[in-house]
Amino acid sequence: MDGAVIIMLVALLLLVLFIRWVFKYAKKINKRKQDLYEQFALAKGLKHSTTKYMMASLNTAEGTVAGFPFRITEKMVRSGKNQTLVTQLNFQNSPFDFEFKISKEHGFIKAGKLFGLKDIEFNDAEFDKKFYIKSDQEDKLRRLLGPNLIYELNLLSDDLRGTISNSNGEFCYQPYAGIVTPAHFDSMKKILDFMEKLLRARY
Repeated sequence: MDGAVIIMLVALLLLVLFIRWVFKYAKKINKRKQDLYEQFALAKGLKHSTTKYMMASLNTAEGTVAGFPFRITEKMVRSGKNQTLVTQLNFQNSPFDFEFKISKEHGFIKAGKLFGLKDIEFNDAEFDKKFYIKSDQEDKLRRLLGPNLIYELNLLSDDLRGTISNSNGEFCYQPYAGIVTPAHFDSMKKILDFMEKLLRARY
């Protein structure tokens, strides 16, 4: 048999094996995520469902949390090689009548501050260096957070992987990347617990 033919057959075999591995890996990841979402939904009394998107299984859990309509969803954004899985936690009918954002300080924000970008500071140098907090009504946000919730937020420094925000009647948490591992899920549940405390503090 010609050497070139043998090389082509070996390459084809390797391609087939690689494709099989990709499908098996995707199935494993999908099953792990689905189990995590099912456990989360059961614990919170939510309805869980899944939809298929190419090789991905996208999860949704919805119902009522802390007395408000709540929904956690996975979706794919962008296309091609830039396609990314994102997850969002969303409370509808937000009781907060002002806008705010709470996130960790990252490189772009630190760079922006060098050029005059401002946020709300709480007279705690360590805390203020960790978090970027903005609001269109600073006094209301300061009253909402208070010393106890500032302390709670400081403990969540390693778990806050995105932005907690309130705008147009929606109180949300948008991680920078999908929640796919048990560690990610544990962090997400801590953030959700903090959001529930914010909702209770409102009253």
